[in-house]
Amino acid sequence: MRVGETHAASRAKLALAGHRARRRGHAGSLRLASLLLAGLLLLGGAATRADPIAERLARPYPYLVVDQDLPAVLRECARNLGLKLELGQAVSGRVRGKAPIVSAAAFLDRLAGQHEFDWYVGDGRLFISASRDAVEVIEPLHRLSFASLQSSLASLAILDERFPLRHDADRNLVIIKGPPRYAQMIRQTMAGLMPPPPAPAPVVTVIHGRARLGGDS
Repeated sequence: MRVGETHAASRAKLALAGHRARRRGHAGSLRLASLLLAGLLLLGGAATRADPIAERLARPYPYLVVDQDLPAVLRECARNLGLKLELGQAVSGRVRGKAPIVSAAAFLDRLAGQHEFDWYVGDGRLFISASRDAVEVIEPLHRLSFASLQSSLASLAILDERFPLRHDADRNLVIIKGPPRYAQMIRQTMAGLMPPPPAPAPVVTVIHGRARLGGDS
């Protein structure tokens, strides 16, 4: 075999090896992309499972109302969402006409606007209270930071963006405004998050005087 042919054969082998390496690299990239996609899907599924009530509230809620008592409509809505209903005594009325197919949250918002009530979901319950019963509570933060309070309330699915908290940084206060049960749950959570007071400094008692020796009379 001539030297030129030898070099040509070597170049061909190197090209084939490079092609195979690129194919292996492409396959590895595809495998990596598949693993990343699977991880994202798993994370998305975990996030959905973390707050199933929010997912149910976002689903379309096809509910036909012809002429029905408001408490009965709310009771049925709570049952369909897998929640217990706690209805304020001042909430009443009748629901008439066909409602458009919207999410369960939008359905409740529509009824709330028509019948002047607030709704809030927490602790496995759907709380309904008259809008005029909304409260404003001012609580001292003490050693609890406002950022950590908001983060804890969000992780516990207590915080509702419709009723945002306000922070008075100058006086280190948090202002809660919304349905009574919402304010109550935030106050209870704050009590559990509050760091314990610092331990008191030890008290040292000093007794002045001469020590008596055994030979003294």
